[in-house]
Order: sequence, then C-alpha cells, then structure tokens
Amino acid sequence: MASDLPSRVQTWLAKSGYPHELRCCRAFESRDVPIAVSPHYLDPTSGKIRQIDLIALQSDDTGFFRSYLTIECKHSDKPWAILKSDSGHIGDLHSHCVYTKSAKTAFASKLDNDLREILSWKWFRGNETRGHALIECFSENTDRGYAATQSALGAALAEASRIDNEKYNHELGFFFPVVIVDSPLYTVTLSKDDSVHVTETEIGFVYAHPAPRVEISSQVIVAQIDAIDGLINAFLEHTDRLKRLMSPEVAELLSMAFDSTRPKNAERQDATNE
Repeated sequence: MASDLPSRVQTWLAKSGYPHELRCCRAFESRDVPIAVSPHYLDPTSGKIRQIDLIALQSDDTGFFRSYLTIECKHSDKPWAILKSDSGHIGDLHSHCVYTKSAKTAFASKLDNDLREILSWKWFRGNETRGHALIECFSENTDRGYAATQSALGAALAEASRIDNEKYNHELGFFFPVVIVDSPLYTVTLSKDDSVHVTETEIGFVYAHPAPRVEISSQVIVAQIDAIDGLINAFLEHTDRLKRLMSPEVAELLSMAFDSTRPKNAERQDATNE
C-alpha cells in the first residue's frame, strides 16, 4: 500500500486546486511580476485571519506608488457564468478597484481634467460590462462563485486598510481583486423578450461589496486561465497608466519625505545662504 502512496497523492492533488494555483503563479513569475503565494490577511467583515491564493505587485522606484492584484484561483470541472442585469449599470467610477485613502483622494482630483482618458482604459471603461454575480454552473454549492469574489475583494480591502492604518504611510495603492478560473467562462444576459443569451468569454467583471458593508464596493475581474497572459498585460498596462497619472503626487510625497529627513543644520545653512 505504501508503494502506491505517491501516485495516490498525485491523483488527489490533480483533482484539487493546487496545480491551478501553481500554474497561475508560474505565469506571473515568467513575466518577472513579483508574486506572494498564500499570504494571510485580516478579513474586514468577519475579523478572522484568512488566506488569499496570490498577490501580484508592481511598484515605482520610490515605493510611494503601488498596484496590486489580489487573486483567488478557483478550480472546477464545471463552467462558470457571470450574470448580467438588463442595464448593466452597476457601481460608480470609484468602484473599479480598491484604493488606499491617499490613492482615492489623488485619483478623485484627476477626474475633472483626465476623465476622458481614464474612461478609455479597459478596466476603467465604464460599468456597462459588469455583472452582478459569479456562479458555478451545474453545482449544488451555489456559494462558490460568491465566496471567490468575496475572498479577492476582502484581501484587497484588508491590505488597503492595513496601509491606511500605518502611521506616516501615504502610499498611493491601487488594488484590483481577481478570480482566475480553469474551466470555461460565460456571460449570461436576459433580453427584453425574456430570452437568455449565453456567450463564452475569456474575461469579465463582477460588481461586489462585502456584506453588510454596501457602502464599500469594487468590481472583481474574472479571467479564464487561458487568458492569463492577457490579464498580466492589462495589469502592467494599467499600472503604467496609473503611474503616469499619479506622478505629480509621487513627486510631492518624495519631496515631503526628503524634507522630513533633512538635518536641521542643513536647513539653517539654506537660510544663511538666502
């Protein structure tokens, strides 16, 4: 019996979600995107310590700007479906991701002058593409899709809150919750004549909020594993765009940090030179 134990373990692992998680991790590592595996976070709703599968990170050279993906990897032999409402208009412009307080304030200040550009970005394009639920088809467990979106969102909210609670931490942090599935993904809509339309897709968006805190919300990106390279490309592209958008605020934070660390005698010398 002991001799067949490795093969039994291999069979068991193949049926679990572990290979799917490793495949996702390997995709990010192959693109030199820093990735944390199985990090823990304090769930903002329950107050319990939980675990998220992956967190991907991109940062500028100063460390004042950072962009994250909080990723839940879901393995299933059943397809997944994103349910969309008739209008599709769910959420607002501030619900495209989770922000640190500094990032949200800085981002809001850009909306007057840069709104048209921001709305041209795929992940910020508008709410007409969002669904209101992710479900696992043909499953008796109707909560798996909901649990996956809540896990990705909860990790994003927890990490943003952790940064906000750190004294003197003014990080411009943008968190994008993500669910990556390894079986087919569909969007489901209901037309005006009550006919159901099912369309296969590689990526979609679900609007989510941590019940009962409905005032806090974000879209959750749902991607099929075969589209993971496209997901990484979009992450890097949006990170670069946000980095450029936040460059004046980063420069200001860098200046503040420099001024706070200057020796007092240097300030007196500057005053004397004037």
